[in-house]
Order: sequence, then structure tokens, then C-alpha cells
Amino acid sequence: MDFTEYEALETVHLRTIEDPIVGKRYGLERAKDHVNITCDNNKIREEILKYRKSKLAEKYDAQFSQLPPSIEDFTLYRGIGESNYNPISNYGFEVVEKAKPRDVIFPDLGYSYNSLSRNFAKNYANSLMGKNIMFEIKIPKCAKVSRGPLYGEVIMPRGAEYKLIEKGVDPEGRINIVMEYILPKS
Repeated sequence: MDFTEYEALETVHLRTIEDPIVGKRYGLERAKDHVNITCDNNKIREEILKYRKSKLAEKYDAQFSQLPPSIEDFTLYRGIGESNYNPISNYGFEVVEKAKPRDVIFPDLGYSYNSLSRNFAKNYANSLMGKNIMFEIKIPKCAKVSRGPLYGEVIMPRGAEYKLIEKGVDPEGRINIVMEYILPKS
């Protein structure tokens, strides 16, 4: 299934509570506490920044380690905006603004939320005030990621590293990044 097919199918299938297409096509499953990661993500980021570890993150990391690997390559999209009220969320901005193509980057202290839909990620980024970044993320076969219940959502594991492939600014002033997920060494 290519991006165009997915976009066409998302209007029908992604409005349901489950997304069977994502699971079947890429071999993805959901971490047990997938939904709770959303609530705990900023706390985890703060703990990692302050203490370099997080008991809460260790629980979720264990769940990610139990996920089956994806069965083929795919592409994810992520839109983020600079935050005035939650500075911990700006960590990724600082990393991306300093990075150059071919650099290995670590743009999130927690678990990053992404979508199989470019439009969904772009609309999210456009809804945010101030600067924003649009990521296109190449995911290789065998990645252990957690699929979400809606909108083709996929959560990357904490500590995910990426190789920056391309970086530019579009006419709207948005930073556009193309990067490739680096599978962790076993």
C-alpha cells in the first residue's frame, strides 16, 4: 500500500476506534499502555532531562521491547510546533535547528507521536502557533513501534535516533526534515 492508497482508505477506516489496516499491512501491534504514554510523556521528558532516567519510562520501554518487529519499510510524518507554555517540548526544535544533513539526531526525550498520514501531521503542525517543523521519517523493516487506535498513529520508542537526510524551509517558513530511523543495536 502506498501513501495515496493509505490517504484514500483513512477516511473510511481511521474514524473507527481500531485501525486494522495498519496492523495487518506493517505487522504492527500496540504497547499495552499505549494510551497512557500520552499522559505521562511530558513527565518522562522532565525526569530524563533532570535525572537522566525515569522509572515510568522503564515500564513503557519494557512494553516496546515485547512488540513484534514491523514486516516492511514504511514512512511516518510528524508535525510539531514551538511551545511558549511547555518549554520541555522545544527540545526537538533546538536539536533540529543545529543539525546538518548526515548528522545522527535524537529529537525527543520521550516517545514521539507520528502518523502514517502526511495530511494529518501537516494539519496538526498548522494548528500550532509560532514556528513549526514537519518531519518525514523513513522507518526500516524490523522496527519495534506501537500503533495507535486512530489516524494511523504510531509511537516511536523512547531514545529513538535518526540520520538526518534532508533539511529545508518551505515558502510558509516551516522547517521540513527528512530523516531515517536507526534501528537499535541488539
